[in-house]
Amino acid sequence: MTNGAAGRHNPPRMPQPALPGDIAIRRRGSPGVEIALTHYHAGERQGRHAHDHTQISFLLAGGLQETIGRTCNEVTTSAACIKLAGVDHQNLWGRCGALMLSVR
Repeated sequence: MTNGAAGRHNPPRMPQPALPGDIAIRRRGSPGVEIALTHYHAGERQGRHAHDHTQISFLLAGGLQETIGRTCNEVTTSAACIKLAGVDHQNLWGRCGALMLSVR
């Protein structure tokens, strides 16, 4: 299809992919600060991506495999990770899933 006088093609809008995990609690505090408690199901994946904000994540229960850049890490309970804005990473949650607290 074309857009009348402009003669441009307007493709249909694609739905945004759903984020993994079930957010149990999300709170906003001071400007720019957000805290989320999220449960991820076993085997859930989040493909390679980067955030536009710095994030500190605490793994409270379960486990995951996180690849940051070219480095792959097995992460177990009671771990913490700080990722600066723009850091390329992907996640695969473990066989028991995970409970994570994230602060941005």
